[in-house]
Amino acid sequence: MLTADLVRVQRRQGRLHIIKLEGVKAKRAETLAAALLEVLSRNRGNAREILLGQWKAIDHKASEKRLLLGLQKLLLDGCEFETLEGAEPAQIRAEVFTRANHNRRELEEGVRFDRGQILAEVGRELGLDAEEVERRLYADLRGAQRLKRCALPSSRQLVDDYRRSSAQAVLLKAIAVEVDLVPHHPAAARRLFHRLKFLRLLYELRSTETGYRLSIDGPFSLFRSVTKYGLQLAQLLPALERCGPFELKASLLWGKAKEPLSFSLSHSESLVSESSIEVPPEIAKLMTQFAQRESEWSLALSQVLLDLPGLGTCVPDLLATHRPTGEQIHVELLGFWSRAAVWRRVEWVQRGMREKILFCCSQRLRVSEAILDDNLPSALYVFKGVLSPSQIEKRLDILRLR
Repeated sequence: MLTADLVRVQRRQGRLHIIKLEGVKAKRAETLAAALLEVLSRNRGNAREILLGQWKAIDHKASEKRLLLGLQKLLLDGCEFETLEGAEPAQIRAEVFTRANHNRRELEEGVRFDRGQILAEVGRELGLDAEEVERRLYADLRGAQRLKRCALPSSRQLVDDYRRSSAQAVLLKAIAVEVDLVPHHPAAARRLFHRLKFLRLLYELRSTETGYRLSIDGPFSLFRSVTKYGLQLAQLLPALERCGPFELKASLLWGKAKEPLSFSLSHSESLVSESSIEVPPEIAKLMTQFAQRESEWSLALSQVLLDLPGLGTCVPDLLATHRPTGEQIHVELLGFWSRAAVWRRVEWVQRGMREKILFCCSQRLRVSEAILDDNLPSALYVFKGVLSPSQIEKRLDILRLR
């Protein structure tokens, strides 16, 4: 993924615009991409510094430098480098430098220092020839790492990846994001919303006449790891593209001065995808634990969305089924989201959500299970540390009888 400093942007009247690659500019970008790919393909086994040196020698205009560096960054993300195995470079350097210092002190006047002799002597002790000793001398440095394998997309695909990654890099600086989305079918919407949860993004979802409005807190609105959350938000963009056409608007803090700017992005195509739903590890673990228990309840991934007109849309994670009666209860894991998310769901229940649902949240959010009355069709499970199957089963039994 690109970093913000590699994105080619313009600022006009409080808005940030990504410089588009279209027409002649797109063709030129593909030409540069093809040159980078050709160099990369013939450098397997070579040192990183050799690869970078040959990339640097590619003919380009000064105005194209940021584009070239951005394309290089994406290619490097798909590369795997390795350090030579065998004697450790630090050990070899220590042996060579110690022997060289001793040799210089013992040299008679007028006798030249023989570097090759030192390398040969150290090599004999380590079972290596002099050339191998020299090759390993600084093999642990980043520039000396050897290219083991690399991804080689087409030049057009690389430029397309650059376009998407530019938008992702902008979202790293977001305060808040709002998306009007038209899913091409319900399953695509469910995959997107489960992806939101997998990435642990803080969001609010409301249905509209044509689809959904998605409001997401940006990394710079949170007292948390900005970089980690920003990457999670940026990773949502491909899932949005697969889901259907959308209009995205974001509020940003841009540059070193954190200048407040707005940013918009449109996607008119619908990239149909049959990708599977990604399951958060705590949900997968809970399902496994229930499958191994002698329980009257079974858990399965939820396939429904619960709309509350004028209030929002709930995306349950699981559907719990009571084996003897077939009664079903939804389960949503709020985890470490935010206290506001918990209170929003309390409001949903108090204002008419009739489906039975168990909300699970961490005690770190400092809420009490008592905020949902016993006469309501939903309940709150506040857990400490990790989800407890027995505690969830206990609450499901209570909810079933309401």
